[in-house]
Amino acid sequence: MEDAASANLGPRFNYVVTAHKPTAVSHSVVGHFTSPTDMNLVISRLTRLEIHTMGPDGLQGVMEVPIYGRITALELFRPKSEPKDLLFVLLEKYRFAVLRFDSDTGELETRAYGDVRDSIGRPSDNGQLAALDPDCRMIGLHIYGGMLKVMPILDRGAAAGGSSSSSLHNTPGSPLFAEAFNIRIDELELVAMTFLHACGRPTLAVLYEDSKHARHVKTYEVLVKEKTVPPLGGAIVVGEAVITYINAGTPPVSAPLRQTIMKTFGRIDEDGSRWLLSDVSGVLYLLVVVHDGSRVGGLKVEVLGKTPAAESLSYLDNSCVYVGSRLGDSVLVRLHPSPISPATDPHNYVEVLETYPNLGPIVDFCVVDLERQGQGQGVWSLRRRTADEHDAFLVLTFVAETRLLAINEADELDEACIAGFDAAAHSLYCGNTDSDQLVQVTSGGVRLVDCVSETLVGLPTQILLATGGGHLVLLSLDGTGIHEVSQVQMGSEVACLDITPVGPTSSSSPLAVVGCWDMSMALLALPSLGTLQRETLGGEVIPRSVLLSAFDGVPYVLCGMGDGTLHTWRCDTQACSLSDKKKVVLGTKPILLRTFHSNGVTHVFAASDRPTIIYASPSSHKKLLFSNLNEDEVNFMASFHSSSFPDSLAIAKEGCLTIGSIDQIQKLHVRSVPLGEQPRRVAHQEQTKTYGVLTMAVAEVEEGAGYLRILDDVTFDTVASFPLEPLEMPCSISSASFADDPSSYYVVGTAIVSPQEVEPSKGRILVLSYSAGQVTLVCEKEVRGAVYNVLPFQGKLLASVNNKVTLHRWLAREGGVAELVSECSQFGHVLALHMTVRGHFIVVGDLMRSVSLLIYKPEENTLELRAQDYISSWTTAVAMLDDDTYLSSDNSYNLMTLRKNGDAATDEDRNRLEVVGEYHLGSMVNRLRPGSLVMRLPDSELASLPTPLLYAAVDGSLGLIISLPQDLYIKLAALQEALRGVIVGVGGLDHASWRSFSNERKTCPATHTIDGDLIEAFLDLGPEKAEKVSSAMSASLGPHGHGSSGGGDGDSNSVEELTKLVEELARLH
Repeated sequence: MEDAASANLGPRFNYVVTAHKPTAVSHSVVGHFTSPTDMNLVISRLTRLEIHTMGPDGLQGVMEVPIYGRITALELFRPKSEPKDLLFVLLEKYRFAVLRFDSDTGELETRAYGDVRDSIGRPSDNGQLAALDPDCRMIGLHIYGGMLKVMPILDRGAAAGGSSSSSLHNTPGSPLFAEAFNIRIDELELVAMTFLHACGRPTLAVLYEDSKHARHVKTYEVLVKEKTVPPLGGAIVVGEAVITYINAGTPPVSAPLRQTIMKTFGRIDEDGSRWLLSDVSGVLYLLVVVHDGSRVGGLKVEVLGKTPAAESLSYLDNSCVYVGSRLGDSVLVRLHPSPISPATDPHNYVEVLETYPNLGPIVDFCVVDLERQGQGQGVWSLRRRTADEHDAFLVLTFVAETRLLAINEADELDEACIAGFDAAAHSLYCGNTDSDQLVQVTSGGVRLVDCVSETLVGLPTQILLATGGGHLVLLSLDGTGIHEVSQVQMGSEVACLDITPVGPTSSSSPLAVVGCWDMSMALLALPSLGTLQRETLGGEVIPRSVLLSAFDGVPYVLCGMGDGTLHTWRCDTQACSLSDKKKVVLGTKPILLRTFHSNGVTHVFAASDRPTIIYASPSSHKKLLFSNLNEDEVNFMASFHSSSFPDSLAIAKEGCLTIGSIDQIQKLHVRSVPLGEQPRRVAHQEQTKTYGVLTMAVAEVEEGAGYLRILDDVTFDTVASFPLEPLEMPCSISSASFADDPSSYYVVGTAIVSPQEVEPSKGRILVLSYSAGQVTLVCEKEVRGAVYNVLPFQGKLLASVNNKVTLHRWLAREGGVAELVSECSQFGHVLALHMTVRGHFIVVGDLMRSVSLLIYKPEENTLELRAQDYISSWTTAVAMLDDDTYLSSDNSYNLMTLRKNGDAATDEDRNRLEVVGEYHLGSMVNRLRPGSLVMRLPDSELASLPTPLLYAAVDGSLGLIISLPQDLYIKLAALQEALRGVIVGVGGLDHASWRSFSNERKTCPATHTIDGDLIEAFLDLGPEKAEKVSSAMSASLGPHGHGSSGGGDGDSNSVEELTKLVEELARLH
């Protein structure tokens, strides 16, 4: 563990954690990995592996594991000695691993691993290539120019007397690989390579590019003993306008192809007679090799339809194909022998069975705090009459109002009104009674509304009220009005209660459950309100929701706590007692429990930061099972069974209400808005409640045309557009207001693209106003270059144009005309691609020159270079942690923390930005912005931490970067080191090496940065491993250790305390 005792003031220590895992697909392969009979799909999401099984209901997930590296190649193969396939994984940092699925444990085990790095050699410009011999005799790698690395695969026991490379490790048992060796080849720029089928000796075909950019095919026969590769011939070559089959001794066979660029391919038949091809625009082709078993007679190419642009094509079974994409959603499709809709689309043979959302590549994002965000307090559904089959209303309550929504004639949710409801009050409960009435409970009282006249009346059958001070009142409702039945003093403030009937009658309940502030729960008899049983819950958090519910006829009592813990008991309604107490952790935030019905069966929805469906197992024991949803935080849920949305749920989250069926819940956290164009930049304007999105057309008719699209920030409907000039590319956008002008404007920076120019020499800054569905050009300013950034800055506008940063003043002229006037500029950059501001400081991220710090001096009206990082770096994003500390990302997937050395003794040191933190993230970051994905809980021990930074990456991942105080950093660094000793990386990969800062010039250990993904993996450890981590922590720091969680006289490194700390960290995202 590094020494942090000498740390200077300022946020030097960072906690980096993934909030949304990568969704882009880089590779996919099909085989029999989990068993000899299972048809498996293995997907690479760059730094994660997913394993699925193809079944009658489609793809079923088996497991998902993180990989300590970026995957560059993926192959399934089966040596003669293995009963099922092995998985070969090649990583960008020259590591490889061969994985095997252990059917007994359900885990991956490492069959072999090693390092394929060479001490000399220039990395291949076209990336790392891997090819597997179809007869499993060897694996070929091309990772250095002009060099082929061969890894011979052994039969069982064949290498008993052989040697092995010190960089290649076979796990105990029969060895898998013999010693790897290198072979020099003449071709330096390999584009693709593959081993050929049906060859007596391993035969490799390579597609290469010469110095004149012409491409050729050559084949090599690999002689393992001689370690040489004499030339041979034979392959299928796919070009831009023709596909050709070539083979030694026979004339080429070709087929014409529509002019395009093929992106990827996938084999359908084992004999290679049918192939799938996909081009850059996502058009899917079928290639048929016509042959008689020994001689190819022709090639046929047919267009099947269109999918998202494919990165990988994997044929599964029964005409099903997995299309993995980096640039769009991945899909599971079925190929049909005839057009699906001959009348409307006669050329489409592709049916989409399932869509897997992909956020990548994220090119920009903005963090928006919409109105009422964080104020939602509840949601309920109501029927017009008690006996109605379908729900008619949704009731949403906020801090100071209650709103109703109803389905209109267009089957859309619209505002509604019930005259008897108090719309100006916060509702505690709303529901139907047995007597065709609606009930609304507010802090001011109980209101009963007739369903027909919608006027106040009286009548449900029971209402249990907590009136404060631990006082409970039971009310009875009948045809004559509301009557008090009984009351009781609980001795402690009531936190939650429930009287859902679980017995044979559905009109009234004989039992009530009450959660109290003294961390207890009581089972009460109705109508007497006598205490039948009291359960001590323990801990330091109060119960937040209680529920009586029957699962397949077996009554249960459930109690959700404020820390995400759920307590359950079986409830004997005859003996009026609770038994079989169990405790499970569902999340880290308060739980709200609600029942809902799906296919005639009652389930319970536990709304929290990790929403969960609770249901009964089909066994006779009726054990409760928990199904986690792939969904972010849900605050409230109500069953909403309407004619337009049957068997649906209404889910309330921070700032939005979503209606969906249970099968769609996993998708609710991502909403896709089809634009039909390529989005480039986005900004939010609070005054007009709109988003400004810069797009470029992708249709061939107007390809390259740029637009500003204005979208409503609630519905995401396009409400206005503004076209740019021909050959004008949108580059940047912001919402800005100027001094002495309260109006809000969209400011757009553009570049005029010319094919003759390496960098644009012309561009424009446009100031646009949106109002009443119209976009008006208020002002435009021509500039000499591409406008990469436009930012509001102290009532003015700051812009970076090519290598220059300029401050503009908004000058109003007579007649309502205004213009931008340049005030001051600063030069000295290669390309000022990224920029952020704070106070008088400006941080600029350069294409090649890393990060520079500028300061604006208003009294002198100048921009001055204050300090810069003199080490060259290809910057992809910048952000400011505070006035003195900055963060940048580069194209080698690293994060760097830099600090201004204002107290240094010499001018040279003061003018240099000091690197105080380095970390390999493994994802290319496109944007860094301050913000948070969740509300900060005021009772959290980490509530004092500063606002985190959000990052968005090309692979679709989102994450947080949180600055830590020194004592917490020391504790987490010790925890990270302890976890490295307990959690073994898949494939023998080392976590410390994975997170080491690495670029073309150097590789060094990560400094002053904690891997939050590894820290939060502590929550998934079993008791034995968690105890090992705790012991290692105590040995490193002592029993009382460091860190904010280590107060008191107990062991701050105990499993309980560590769990509490890590759960607090997990709550931050």
